[in-house]
Amino acid sequence: MTEATSVILGALVGGFAALASLRASQSPRNRDQLIEERRRQRKHFSITVVAEGYPLEGHVVKSDQRDAFGHEQLGGVGSRLAAILKEKTGFEVRVTNPAYMQRGGIPAAYDRYIAIELGERAVDLVHNGRFGRMAAIARNEVIDVELREVMGTRKVPLELFEKMRWLFG
Repeated sequence: MTEATSVILGALVGGFAALASLRASQSPRNRDQLIEERRRQRKHFSITVVAEGYPLEGHVVKSDQRDAFGHEQLGGVGSRLAAILKEKTGFEVRVTNPAYMQRGGIPAAYDRYIAIELGERAVDLVHNGRFGRMAAIARNEVIDVELREVMGTRKVPLELFEKMRWLFG
């Protein structure tokens, strides 16, 4: 089995940015130890979250671009971290920028609200060491549930899934 790690890049509002900040607080030594520990546990993947503006190797990674006011733009920390991880671990590394996945249209106020609430709940779960749980919505309320409760359950009717199969590759 090929070992891999993913770098999720995002300077997002709400909970996800807090999660990025929480993970970014790990020193490079701790990060490397965590990845090596997962390797020893025969975990063949890791996910690392980093936000633009995180000082990687002692400095903030900036792009060559400037905004309309001439200010330097942040950019490239995900790719730089991916190169470091590949060099240190030999793993295949992929960089994902959630901004590309989010560009499906203009979100309504409720979409933004629920995204922040779900993100905050997810960060709280991590911060409080409540692993094996996920943030969810039930009856228009943000809750958290045991992953074991939802694993293998099918909530989408099979005929609807078959109609939409083309969306999933």
